[in-house]
Amino acid sequence: FGDLISYNGDWERPGRFGLFINEARAIGIRPELQRKAIFREWITPLDPYFVHGSWSDEGRAAIGRDIRPTPWANYYPSLHSVRTTFTTPSSGSGWATAKPWEAFAAGTVCFFHPEYDTQNNILADAPDGLSSWLRVKTPQDLAHRVRHLSTAAGAADWEWLVQMQRLHF
Repeated sequence: FGDLISYNGDWERPGRFGLFINEARAIGIRPELQRKAIFREWITPLDPYFVHGSWSDEGRAAIGRDIRPTPWANYYPSLHSVRTTFTTPSSGSGWATAKPWEAFAAGTVCFFHPEYDTQNNILADAPDGLSSWLRVKTPQDLAHRVRHLSTAAGAADWEWLVQMQRLHF
């Protein structure tokens, strides 16, 4: 799929934050790690530019947002429309997924929920400083970093992060 990935290192984008997030199963998952809880606490306050994914009618009602899938052809253009994105635990596990690598390849800063990739498979050998930037601790920490990277004062930090993600990719 490498030929389908397009890189965009341009800071000028219409949105500051957007993401792809599926509902995922909630059976046996601590309530605070269920996608609907993470969505309400971490994502809703950021007023995402876009959110795409597969959610049940009940899930959409629980988060108060109409989330729908988007065609694969829109995946990278959507990532290129925002400066930042976010990845969350999959089905309550701390496992790594392809999402950060896709964002790294696309040129979109990808923040990590504290319970995502708890084995540290993705950032263990990342360039100095990258992990501490991308691993956010609280919803407020995420919001602060998203806001900062979308200001003129944060543009140089955004460019550094995109370059370091790309180098790591």
